[in-house]
Parts: sequence; structure tokens; C-alpha cells
Amino acid sequence: VLVFLCLIPQPFCPERQQSNCNNLIRINFIMAEDNGGRPGYHSPDPTDTYLRDENNPLQRELWRVFETKDGTAYVIPRPDALGLKYGLCDDEDDDSLPFGELSELALEYGLCNETISDPSIINSMDPTDALQLTNYFHRQLIFEVT
Repeated sequence: VLVFLCLIPQPFCPERQQSNCNNLIRINFIMAEDNGGRPGYHSPDPTDTYLRDENNPLQRELWRVFETKDGTAYVIPRPDALGLKYGLCDDEDDDSLPFGELSELALEYGLCNETISDPSIINSMDPTDALQLTNYFHRQLIFEVT
């Protein structure tokens, strides 16, 4: 197992204070021994590498990041419109970015659009960006017992 460390901007900001978004945290990811596929749902290309986020706050992953042989990454399931769902996009009142660099990534990859007009953009992410976004999304999930 290969372990990599990389520094990326903090994936969440306490109390939505943009000034807190410039801190760096250590993100660990592992090129996993398995291919990261889910039987009956997704089977990655044999040349794709599953990058497991070791800082995922959950015991399971909903979103998984895969690096392709050309060095770009894609996320399964694809995170269409999740920037809107989880508050990363412009605030309609003051046109500001609520989460600084993380919001910029959401805009760059089209996650602030209701529909994806060009899937090649969201399917060709920088692997570090994809891990940063999926880490943030995992931190937004709330589980309730019903």
C-alpha cells in the first residue's frame, strides 16, 4: 500500500467565516489495494486508481475518487449540483463565495449548476481537488434514526 500526504486548503470553515478557509490541513490518501468499484454499480477501468481519503470523517464512503492514467480524476457517484446542495455557491444576497477556495473549486467544476452541460469538466478534475470536495461533502452528511 502506498501512502501519500498532501496539503490542501481546509475543507470546511467554522461558522462560515471565510477568513478561516485559508488554513492548511494534512490530507492523507491511499492508493487502495482494491479497485474501489461497487459490484452492480461501478466498475472502474483497470488503469484507474482508487484514491481513498484517509481523513474521511465517516466509516464509509459515499463518494469515491478515481485517478485516471492521464492524471485527472473523477468522482463516483458524480457530484452534480452538490455545490448548491451543500452551500458552496454564491450567496444570492451579496454575490460572495461562502467558502473561499472550496467555493471556487465548486464553480470551476460546475458543481454550482443544476445540470452539467459539459461532463468532461467534472470527469477531469485534479485529484487533490476531487478529494478536497468529497471530504467536504462527507462532512455535510447527517444520519438520522427513523
